[in-house]
Amino acid sequence: FFSSLSKRKWLWKVVGPAAKLLYKRAFLKFLKPVVGSAGKGEGQTTRASVRRAAEDASPLFRLAVLREKDKRNGGRQQLSYPFVHYSYAAEKDFPICRPHAQSLSDILGEDNVEVLEMPVEGHFESHFSLDDPSNEWHDALQKTLSSM
Repeated sequence: FFSSLSKRKWLWKVVGPAAKLLYKRAFLKFLKPVVGSAGKGEGQTTRASVRRAAEDASPLFRLAVLREKDKRNGGRQQLSYPFVHYSYAAEKDFPICRPHAQSLSDILGEDNVEVLEMPVEGHFESHFSLDDPSNEWHDALQKTLSSM
């Protein structure tokens, strides 16, 4: 299904807005029971409650909070951050991918994040292109694994 979306741009234009609406209206609401976001107006869904649920479910948000607390305490706590490899398509990828990669670098530090912009068009195409052994992603993965 998704491969047909990446190859048929007209189909993505039709399905894309509905997928975005479904994500905002339904998916984020499902996070509430998982992460425990509750409070005033528990039966009502507001922008603030959806944002709280998304933040509670986000490991990146938690790391940002921990890092901010550590900065306020003078950096005494030795925080250990994971190494993250992040890749996205150079063109026509989801708008959040590039800023998300930057957020990862800002929060985890540039030494802990490797960002790879794939020379393809479309988010799903960036994933489908990984089956090609000559793809630069394979070189990046090999380099990361050999350094461990």
